[in-house]
Formats: sequence, structure tokens, C-alpha cells
Amino acid sequence: MSPSTQMRAAYKILILISATVALHSTAQVITYNTFGEPGDTYTNGSGWLVNGSANPPQPYVGEAFAFTPSVSGTLSRVSLVLSAGNTNLASDLANVVISDNSPGNLPNARLETFSNVACSGPFGANNPLTSLTAATRPFLQAGNTYWLSVEPATSTADVIVNQNSLGLLASQAQEFSRFNWIARGNKTTFAFSVEVVPEPSILALAALGIFGFVRRR
Repeated sequence: MSPSTQMRAAYKILILISATVALHSTAQVITYNTFGEPGDTYTNGSGWLVNGSANPPQPYVGEAFAFTPSVSGTLSRVSLVLSAGNTNLASDLANVVISDNSPGNLPNARLETFSNVACSGPFGANNPLTSLTAATRPFLQAGNTYWLSVEPATSTADVIVNQNSLGLLASQAQEFSRFNWIARGNKTTFAFSVEVVPEPSILALAALGIFGFVRRR
């Protein structure tokens, strides 16, 4: 193969891989999921209470569960089911947070916060999923531990985070005052999924490597 033919072949490969990188850079993949299939099923009759200070018996309750991504990438979307315990849905608002893991295996630094998230229907109904699009878009590393926490956004909030229907367990933490998390062992985790956009760097490096190899020849 002549040098000019090699260069043309290298350019074609570079264009093909660049196009693949561009497509890959916008593709969302599910890195963690506890919904049942088909149809993103969950348990509509059981969940974890998230409670504002105006609702007894607990003055304040936040809930969190640990998760481990299977694919590295920037956070794109979180989906879960928030059900209202009050008849006034407008007051049942929650803050949904992705945090990293502390040395004591508890929620630590907040990486992404979705504020004042409304419930999608009353507890006990087959409510639609709530999907939240990330704004900060932190990088999640596969194999590392992170936390999904749900806290009351108002003092009158009475929110239930529905559990998964697969019997999946995960490390749980609860707080009865803000930022004071307590480990609760392994419990039935939320029904939720986490999506990321994988890093395209590996494909990009491969393209540059092939192009450089052909140029040297």
C-alpha cells in the first residue's frame, strides 16, 4: 500500500471513529437500576417516609440509600417514584440529592441537588416515574459508592419514596435533623435508576493512535 493510500485510509478511520465518539458522547446509559421489567415496575404499597418538621411522629426524616454505578460517566438523569402522603400535593415537595460516600459509609458531599421536586400522585396509586435531569452533571466512577437521598423541602412535606419490587437491598441511612445521617444497615432500597453519559476519551485516544501510527509509516 502506497503512503498516499495509507493516509487516505487513516483519514477515513479517523472520520469514522470521530463520528462514533460524537454519537457516543451524547448517548445516555443506565448505570444503576432497581426498577422491575418490563415497564419500570415498583411497589406502590410500600416505601420510605420523608417527613417535614410539622408532621408527627418524627419531627424530621430524611432517607438515603447507597448505590454503585456499573458504568463511569457524567450524571445525566435520575428517575424515582415520589408519592404524596398528604391530600395537599402542593405541600409535598422533596429535595433529591446525589452525594459521594464518607469514610464512615454515609452520605457526604453533595454532588447534584434537585430542589422542590413534586410528587407524581398519592401514595398507593400507580404513579408515573419522576425523571430529573442533572444540571451540575458530576462524574460518577464505576465501582465507587454514592448515595441517593430524599429530604423534605418544606416543613409540611409528607412524602413516600416507593420501594423496589425486586427485593433488592442496599445500605440505608436516615437523618432526623439535617446533615446528621445515621447508618441503618441493609434495607429494601428505593425504586430508582441513574443514567450517565459515558466518557468518549477511550475512543478518541484510539483514533489518535491509529492516525499517528499510519503517519509514521
